[in-house]
Amino acid sequence: MRIAFNREPGICKVAVLPFINQTEREGVGEMLTKVVISEMVKSGLEVTEEGLVRKFLERERCAPGRCAPATLVKKMGREFGVKAVIGGLVTEAREVGDQVTLGFFFWVKDTRDGRFLWGTYYVREGEDYRKVFHFGKISSISGLARKMVEEIVETSMKRSLFRCSVSS
Repeated sequence: MRIAFNREPGICKVAVLPFINQTEREGVGEMLTKVVISEMVKSGLEVTEEGLVRKFLERERCAPGRCAPATLVKKMGREFGVKAVIGGLVTEAREVGDQVTLGFFFWVKDTRDGRFLWGTYYVREGEDYRKVFHFGKISSISGLARKMVEEIVETSMKRSLFRCSVSS
């Protein structure tokens, strides 16, 4: 994961666009969108309410998950006061018995100019988290999504892309 140069580290306020579902599995895009929002909030980031983002997309006549041109990203920055917009697409989602696989592209765009800050393509299987015997193995798509997004956020925080200073 490489973060674009000449950018201010420490994005604290973001908006999350609905993830595009390119799989046969119904509802996986919506599920991943909710997981991303949840994990971002859990990590201390300020996230624009999902309903406000959907209303914004409707008003701009942009089908959810179907467009994120630079002009739209900049407009979201001005309207919501966010530094970055997050989005992506699900490319793989399989669940056969207790064997699960999930793959998705996750990107972050700067609201100042609409350009990519970074993106990552992530594919994992529930088996990847097995520690001993069946302990640690993830056997649901939602559980796997949560673990994957948690890792992405954690890595992004370590690399100073996302960081909020908490005042006490």
